[in-house]
Amino acid sequence: MSLINNKKAGAYVRLSKEDTDLVSSLENQAELITDYCNNHNLSLIHIYSDFGYTGKNFNRPQFQKMIQDLNAGIINCVVVKDISRFGRTLLGVGKYIDEIFVKQNIRFISITDSFDNADYQENDSIVIRRFLNDYFVKECRKKSKIAIQNKSSKMNLSAGGFYGYLKDEEGRLVIDPITAPVVQRIFELYKELQSSSMVAEVMNKEKVITPLAYRKTRGLIPNTTLTPSNYIWKRSTILNIVENLEYTGTAINLKSICDSRIKKKNESPITLENEHPAIISKELYDEVYAIRHSKYGNKRETLNSTRPEHLSKFLYCPVCGHTYVMQGASNYYRYYYDIYCKTKIKVTSIHYILYQRSLMQINKAKFNPDEFVNTIKNVKLDGKQYNRMLEEIELEENDNNSRTQQLFEEYALGNITKEDYAARMEILKDNGKYLERKKNDLVTYKYKETEATQKATEFMNNLFNLNIKKLSKVIVIKTVIDKVILTSSNDEIIINEINYKL
Repeated sequence: MSLINNKKAGAYVRLSKEDTDLVSSLENQAELITDYCNNHNLSLIHIYSDFGYTGKNFNRPQFQKMIQDLNAGIINCVVVKDISRFGRTLLGVGKYIDEIFVKQNIRFISITDSFDNADYQENDSIVIRRFLNDYFVKECRKKSKIAIQNKSSKMNLSAGGFYGYLKDEEGRLVIDPITAPVVQRIFELYKELQSSSMVAEVMNKEKVITPLAYRKTRGLIPNTTLTPSNYIWKRSTILNIVENLEYTGTAINLKSICDSRIKKKNESPITLENEHPAIISKELYDEVYAIRHSKYGNKRETLNSTRPEHLSKFLYCPVCGHTYVMQGASNYYRYYYDIYCKTKIKVTSIHYILYQRSLMQINKAKFNPDEFVNTIKNVKLDGKQYNRMLEEIELEENDNNSRTQQLFEEYALGNITKEDYAARMEILKDNGKYLERKKNDLVTYKYKETEATQKATEFMNNLFNLNIKKLSKVIVIKTVIDKVILTSSNDEIIINEINYKL
């Protein structure tokens, strides 16, 4: 039996969830196949449309219905836009085209691949070549990724040197005698001053050359000119240096990774110890790291400073919305002043009030933790409610997808006009977008609630472990409270709102 006489065609169209411009893409597939059938004397019996299904397996509802119709003789020809719409695995597609369709005398046409098994001997290499190309591209990417992983576990893959280091002729990092002492001094200063801003001030006073200016003077940044700002040390520059583990001689490979073509930070980079000469000891790095990341590190007011502790830019006026600033020299005469509303609040009074409020929160966290967490996270949606609402949305989505598929078939088979199709499709698209937003809002709400629970628990643990005796009142207040809105009338302090940290 000649396959060229098989003209009872079934069109198969498919889109996965990852594809963009979903509706128009399905529409284009249907229209392309319809035009092809009309121009090649094929009778289009039915359109089989799988929406949101991957091509990596063949357990798709409409695909299986098409196979049933082929077995029943309702259709004897399958037409697709391209082979990837039919399937994305070489073995699976090959099994249907080379075995099942051949045994059952079923005609298979892939339009953009110019493949028709009615003329099988001339065109069979087209399908194989397409799959082999995809296969080799994927294999090359996979092998390249494995090679980089293996290489990164054996040697430093840094593209160039960084401040404190140079690269020799063989590409290895060597200590730069000019900038390495600067790196050592920055670590020592940070250990002493515990403030990146203060270290930057020292560097600027001593007129030490910055990393950016040093690179430009050495010609490592081509076609650029030096500006006055290039010689100024900034807080961020100091932090980049003191947080760089590589100064201990440890190489860090694969600092970033590409996920779906988006470059992002790698949370699990590969580290190689003693890969290059160390500028600082691991002990010094650990000391600085502990200061930098400690719960109460980097606070100037606790470091032998004569500056009085205060809550400037922490207190807000409810009328003008501006912050209060501290004025006055001695402890007794100090006050917070709002320069716009001309309001004054005595420092000792407000410190006492806020300290007592902070102690109340600490006691709640210690003696009734469950109630404390539930109060501050503001629970509104339990798990059963969430699952029920999510199931309802998914049922509506399935119904909308079924209606979309039915509309495709009606239009492709000529049962409705193009104008009617466009109008009804627009309604289905809008409904789909609405359901997607509704689902995303629900998931986001649940995520925020979970995140709020974690933050509330973490906040409670921080308060539980707070050593009040070793901390000043201001530090305790800033640890517990985030923002205070208040004013004063006739020497009476009126607190409008207190926002606690989470």
